[in-house]
Amino acid sequence: MPDPSLLPTLAVSPEQLKLISFGPRRDIVAALANEPGLSARDLAARLHRPVTGVYRHLDILAGAGLIRATGERRGASRPEGLFALSFATFSTVEATATPEGRDALAQAAARYAAATARKFKRAIDDGSARLNTRDANTGFSVMDLQLDRAGVEVLHRLMRDFVVKARKLRVRQQPDLETISVTILFAPEP
Repeated sequence: MPDPSLLPTLAVSPEQLKLISFGPRRDIVAALANEPGLSARDLAARLHRPVTGVYRHLDILAGAGLIRATGERRGASRPEGLFALSFATFSTVEATATPEGRDALAQAAARYAAATARKFKRAIDDGSARLNTRDANTGFSVMDLQLDRAGVEVLHRLMRDFVVKARKLRVRQQPDLETISVTILFAPEP
């Protein structure tokens, strides 16, 4: 039985996978995963982007069924629409049944990894990285594992447990929060 924090799940298409792997939309999806009920203005401030561009990306994501409007709140001059993810998680299982879907997954993985690597470098360069401390906010780990199929199944279970537990760590609407990007890639050696 899947963990309830991972339900419901949307089986994304290759096209949806491509949409959510593009920088601004990836950031919007991540922000809404952490805190549903944000307005375009909230998202623009968090992502340091112009609100007009955020509206364009919200329209694309909503049109693809990845996010939804959840209501309105009073704005400075008019009501502001609020948005949330349409589903708690996205699954690529069905999308990767096709060559197009597998290619979209490879592109998405490369984009996510590159985005995390850029954040890593910026944290080092701007001095916001805390390294080698109990509360380190920057780091990486690399390991080569020799696994049989049973070992790969255990690895999947461990990663799923990690995702479930990490999601439960989320804290919302407090000052001095840090957004920590975690990207896990694994692949066999050719």
